[in-house]
Amino acid sequence: MTIGFAEPNTSSPSRKQPQQDSTKHPSILVVEDEEGVRDLMVQLLQIGGYSAMAVDNGLDAITCFKEEHFDLVFTDFRMPGISGAEVTRAIKAFDSQIPVVVVTGWDPETFREELQGAGVDHILQKPFDMDDLLNLVSSLTSL
Repeated sequence: MTIGFAEPNTSSPSRKQPQQDSTKHPSILVVEDEEGVRDLMVQLLQIGGYSAMAVDNGLDAITCFKEEHFDLVFTDFRMPGISGAEVTRAIKAFDSQIPVVVVTGWDPETFREELQGAGVDHILQKPFDMDDLLNLVSSLTSL
């Protein structure tokens, strides 16, 4: 199950997007502290033809995002240290056009307002299947 939020009308002048090559596969950052879920997401994304990189915490995610170009970010909500909402705020401050999806096993209604305030574009609930994941990526990256 995925939950989408309305897109904000903001743009970030601080980072220019490179020209997209039609043969380029979208690059995706996966932020997940649970190794099994992290590895599964990367495998599913690669099977779907996407380039995926994974980190196991929010601080590494923010650093990685600033050093590399990503077309989409998946982040766990509840992680030690920096939460998925904090990761989202940092990414959106750097480039507000990059879609961020929070992945969670928790009931999203309990923190929906926090996620919307952080700028989250979608919520993907665990457990999810490959089709849900790949359809969401396709709709958010549509290169």
